[in-house]
Amino acid sequence: MDESMKTIMMNEFLEKLNGAKNNEILLDKLEREQKIKFLNAQDNYQKAVKDSKQSTATNVNLVNITILEDIMKFHEKLTSMVTRVIQEYEDNKYKTEEKIQSHLNFINYPRSQNLMEFDPLVLDCTCEGRDDHDDIQLIWFQNNKQIHQNADIRHEREGNIFKLFVTAVFPDDSGVFSALLKSKSTNDEQLSSCSIIIQPRNKEALDPGFIQFPQSIRSMKDSKAIFNCKTSGSTPMTAQWNLNGEQLNLESNRFILTNDEREFSLEIPVVLPTDEGQYTVIISNDKGQSTGCIYFTC
Repeated sequence: MDESMKTIMMNEFLEKLNGAKNNEILLDKLEREQKIKFLNAQDNYQKAVKDSKQSTATNVNLVNITILEDIMKFHEKLTSMVTRVIQEYEDNKYKTEEKIQSHLNFINYPRSQNLMEFDPLVLDCTCEGRDDHDDIQLIWFQNNKQIHQNADIRHEREGNIFKLFVTAVFPDDSGVFSALLKSKSTNDEQLSSCSIIIQPRNKEALDPGFIQFPQSIRSMKDSKAIFNCKTSGSTPMTAQWNLNGEQLNLESNRFILTNDEREFSLEIPVVLPTDEGQYTVIISNDKGQSTGCIYFTC
């Protein structure tokens, strides 16, 4: 292949490559086309080498082989160029998505509470998302059912502060309240959970109960995470820790559990991505049980 032909083909290829740089579909198409050209050139070269071994026209064969080898290397070079551009595109895409997702977080989490029957409930959380505040939305749930607004329930938002107001609560309202933070422009989501325990009026205090609930936190991979709670009620008392509904493996050296009569803790010495999820601690004694819930993000 002469140099003028190479120049023409290279210019045509670069024009296609520049036009496809930010289009994943066009890049994939160009890569497939170029790989086919390279494989065809490679087959032609290998066939010529094989045929030359069975022919007596040595000089002619060597010239032909040299030309075919040159064509093969040229298409190999073009294939490498488009592959490199695709890799750069994928890297930039990943970095962009990572940047967007890393900005979708809870700064302050909804906090677990003990309330009396007929008390008002106020839950609030502060979130961060992209610079465009309209990109994020927050959905409230109670025991996995979405909480819709009505005469007694309202949602409010002030910038990136979201609030849930309930005029009056009843014992049946006790349970897990969750806030689901979502990005409208990506599939990114973050969840936070807390426990709301309603004490009936004119009845004895709940036994067992929480004086201090464990709290939702965010931690980095390979760091340490600790969840603590303090309880009230009759002893002896036990604590069972669950992750996403499954009891933690007490024989695993990945978790350290501390039980001190009415104070309980769960420590994760080295956080792994698989540790993320909804944790519950079920406190039990001979009179009943009470549950605290959190969401751990890592």
